[in-house]
Amino acid sequence: MKFMAKTMLAALCFCAGAALFAAPTMSDKNNALENMKSRLKTVVDGKRDGKVGENNLGYLAAMVKEDKTVDALVAAENADRKTVYDYIAGTASGVDAKQVGQQRAKEIAQKAKAGEWLQSAAGKWYKKTADAKNGK
Repeated sequence: MKFMAKTMLAALCFCAGAALFAAPTMSDKNNALENMKSRLKTVVDGKRDGKVGENNLGYLAAMVKEDKTVDALVAAENADRKTVYDYIAGTASGVDAKQVGQQRAKEIAQKAKAGEWLQSAAGKWYKKTADAKNGK
């Protein structure tokens, strides 16, 4: 009887844990993309003003300390990016969310404007220049 109770408890915990880590649905991804679209101007302004930058994992990073508005922007944007990366990884064979983010970071860096903060693959922060040769 105790064995059966322990087995059922273990199965219940496994199912509950699996639900917490379930892959995002297409609806989750679409909601995240809509959220990102609605805050795009704020993100672009933050990059232009040097308040946020793009790290080498495909996430936004605060470049200023103790700014609650910037911190909230970064947290919201990164939560949505994570949802999108997890969704893409869940639909692509042999790719995990970290790889998706790293690939996106490369694309973002290529499209970044001069003066925006970027993080190189080695982890060094730099401001993109007009010739785009720094940080590589």
